[in-house]
Amino acid sequence: MAGLSFVAVVNPYSVAGLAFVIFLLTFVPGSRPTPPTPQWIDGSRRILWRGLGGLWLLDGLLQLQPKLFAPRWAPGVFFSAAMGQPQGLANIVTATGVFWGQHVVVVNLAVVILQIGIGLSLLLWPEQRIGRIGLVLSLLWGLAVWMIAEGLGGILSGTANLFDGGPGAAILYVIAGAMLLIPDKLWRNGLASGVLRKTIGLVFFVSALYQSASPLWMGAGQRMLYSQAATPQPSWLSDPIRTVGEFAASHAMMLNGSLVAAMFVTGFVWWWQWRSPWFDGLTVAWLLGIWWMGQDFGMLGGTGTDPNSIPVLVLLMAAARNYQTNFAMSPKMGRRWRRISHSAP
Repeated sequence: MAGLSFVAVVNPYSVAGLAFVIFLLTFVPGSRPTPPTPQWIDGSRRILWRGLGGLWLLDGLLQLQPKLFAPRWAPGVFFSAAMGQPQGLANIVTATGVFWGQHVVVVNLAVVILQIGIGLSLLLWPEQRIGRIGLVLSLLWGLAVWMIAEGLGGILSGTANLFDGGPGAAILYVIAGAMLLIPDKLWRNGLASGVLRKTIGLVFFVSALYQSASPLWMGAGQRMLYSQAATPQPSWLSDPIRTVGEFAASHAMMLNGSLVAAMFVTGFVWWWQWRSPWFDGLTVAWLLGIWWMGQDFGMLGGTGTDPNSIPVLVLLMAAARNYQTNFAMSPKMGRRWRRISHSAP
């Protein structure tokens, strides 16, 4: 979102919210998770292997869109990512955009092969050497994409809110891959589950911080969050975005306050594991709303290279939920989830 700087994120709303988060995390006791079982560990890892592999495969196919082979596409993307970054990083991002634009066909095809290769390795050879090689490539390529193409997910430019794709889809890919590289014994003793759960909570806390930026409490700032309506797409998709954007602009304080509160509460609930299937379902519902209204599904208009950050965040939540299904869930719901998780061979 153009026009928003990191300085705008530091305001009375964000400072007060951050102080409150620190107070709660320091003095409010958390819940003890139920010890994991091997079956649920395998289910969580299966979700991550298949989900991450499917996302990389989709990204590779999206990279084949004709508009992405136009010489002007890459410079436009990278020059935009360079805005608000430190000078050294901005120079690297700009140079990458220039190089990509000069060799657009070769670079695009190389990216297609790399991303499809990563996706297939994760899907076809999970828990095997080829799959682990794919994970390493996923981490390295994901970090490169996050730093260069996504401009660190907008963290330094002040746009790391969920509507703008923050903290960056690529860094969430990296987190998913890193979870699968954690040694088996750390999954068995529950440490991996705790890391994943708190990472999800941290993502929501960061999102709440950036959502509380000063411009987003005003109508003009809210209207900018829904600017994806201008992306070429069917009217039945764009018209609701415009309608919600106008409503948000007219009720900026109320709507933004609700979003900040929802992100903060969700982060706190995930951090301390105070959740239930119903809370998770409600969270996924409003996240899907942001995926449509703010991120425009990430793939529309012929220039989208990935489905953006919401699907990856939901993937991480699904893996963590499978791991801790027995917490705050009735036996009937637990049995139903296990049948779903282990239905595939």
